[in-house]
Amino acid sequence: MTTAFPRLLTYAERAAFYDLEAGGTFDNQFLVSLLTPRVGSVLEIPCGNGKNTVDLIRPDLRVTAVDREPNMLARVRERLAGLPGCENLETVAADLRDLDLGRAFDLVIVQREAFQLVTGRSDASRALASLRRHLAPQGTLMIDIAAFRPQASPDPEQGIQPSYFDPALPDGLKIEEWTKPLPWGGTMTRFRTQRHEGEILVFEFSYQVRHPSGESEEWTAETRFQLYTRESFLSLARDAGLVVRESFRNYRREPYREGDARMICLFAGATEGA
Repeated sequence: MTTAFPRLLTYAERAAFYDLEAGGTFDNQFLVSLLTPRVGSVLEIPCGNGKNTVDLIRPDLRVTAVDREPNMLARVRERLAGLPGCENLETVAADLRDLDLGRAFDLVIVQREAFQLVTGRSDASRALASLRRHLAPQGTLMIDIAAFRPQASPDPEQGIQPSYFDPALPDGLKIEEWTKPLPWGGTMTRFRTQRHEGEILVFEFSYQVRHPSGESEEWTAETRFQLYTRESFLSLARDAGLVVRESFRNYRREPYREGDARMICLFAGATEGA
């Protein structure tokens, strides 16, 4: 039996199978390289299902993992339970735009293209101001931006293009991405369409779930990303009191070049050194 109409999934419900969707740890070693001896505290926002958090925790490091969805935070705590340093992990349910922890951090991480989930320039400005408030005087803020466009120069490193994006795919064309086993049995097949709405890139995901009983369901979800040029993003960052120290085109720390498919920025506070 199949449900008559696809059911719209919430972010909370997707937490149950998010490990299937948020695969790939291409940036993990890069993030670990940011843990210099001067870093004693880390803020990761949003942390999602903790696929990167697991490599950030240390016995001598205070890590605060923030996500707006409590179900995701439960998955993080489950994933990290019993690992060295897990006693120093704090999880907080909060929105990036309104975060107010009352303290600053040596390293703030906004992984992959997560910042682009904040759509609209005014909300993005609020989010950047929030990140600036939580950055220690000598701290580093890392934000990873995807261009969502064809690469000007080919890069063999995996993960440069988001796995769910194809620059050659026409808007509105539905494709089958993958079929994977579900944690509770059965399989899930995911389909995707992508379309541009001005400065927003919209992904519509359709899921066909086959249960061990033979029954099936259809689910849908939508994710929206803000598109940036290098200058439009850095302009917002400057207005928030941030100064870019370095920007890279990939996780090998090769310098960013105009037209690259990814821009990984390391920021400092604008008053640093004053």
